[in-house]
Amino acid sequence: EEDEAEAEEAEDEAEDTETDERAEEEAEAEDTETDERAEETPEMSPLVEQVQEMAGAGAVILSEGDLNGDGKTEVMAFVGSDVVPSGTFADPAYVDYRIVASSLVIGQEGEEGAVCLLRVTPDRITSKGEILLSFAVPSSEHFSQPTAFLTRYQEGGPMPLSVIPLKPTGGRYMQGIGFAWDEATEQYRLIMAVPMP
Repeated sequence: EEDEAEAEEAEDEAEDTETDERAEEEAEAEDTETDERAEETPEMSPLVEQVQEMAGAGAVILSEGDLNGDGKTEVMAFVGSDVVPSGTFADPAYVDYRIVASSLVIGQEGEEGAVCLLRVTPDRITSKGEILLSFAVPSSEHFSQPTAFLTRYQEGGPMPLSVIPLKPTGGRYMQGIGFAWDEATEQYRLIMAVPMP
């Protein structure tokens, strides 16, 4: 009986050792997999980081590349909005307007860090600090300005970015606005009343 008890105890110890070894192997495999995933995650470029900071909290990178065709890299970022576009924009003609943004920024690397080539906010639109359009104008009763921008981005075209300013209710605040790069001034210029469906 003593021999049987010793044999059972030895078997239990062997099972425990095997279980511990399997657990250690699984843990090592998980650690290795986690390390590999971390290594695969690409680091953000300094320009992307600077444009994200420039755009503000919650900014999402929309595009990175030579957006304006000047041979330099630009980064476009936007901050989302919870404004829901009105039923008018459910028309298939607006299918390319996929983003509802509260603000947008296009930045490019300069001699002393990122330069803001374009900024679109509910207050104004600026290019390199110059005001292209101010929304903060008096209406009949109070100051009126858009709350969000229904946004279309098309890479490689002469007008890669266009927006439709929206009211808080999701309706159109004004006609669409397009943006094209002006090589002479090295700034974005507005193309007002972009053709809409």
